[in-house]
Amino acid sequence: MKGLAQFRKFDWENFSKGKTFQVTAVSNWTDHDTGKHLGRRVESVITMDTTSYEFRRGEQFTNLYEKITFKVEGGAEAPIGATVIPVEAVARCYGDYQNQLSVVCKTLRVVLQAPAAAAKGQN
Repeated sequence: MKGLAQFRKFDWENFSKGKTFQVTAVSNWTDHDTGKHLGRRVESVITMDTTSYEFRRGEQFTNLYEKITFKVEGGAEAPIGATVIPVEAVARCYGDYQNQLSVVCKTLRVVLQAPAAAAKGQN
């Protein structure tokens, strides 16, 4: 059968619940074929994961310290070290084992400034 992936929906709301995302890098997001600017790529790391996972065959795991990239449509500014929440995120699994995650969102909400950025704002 073909086209089955279009009927699967990743539950971003439940996946992101109990997680904290901290920015590690920001770069431009461009279309590979046309070179057109699409927005910003905000690389993050999961610094808190309280999700209760269903363990299989006795294997226990967490996504703590896993990297995750948010593709932000239009653009976003988030300083490195800031804690962010993606707004209107849509996620999908891909890859041979469906273990890769692509997340596109409208914007990022900064909920905690990076220490260096916060100090600059006080001057």
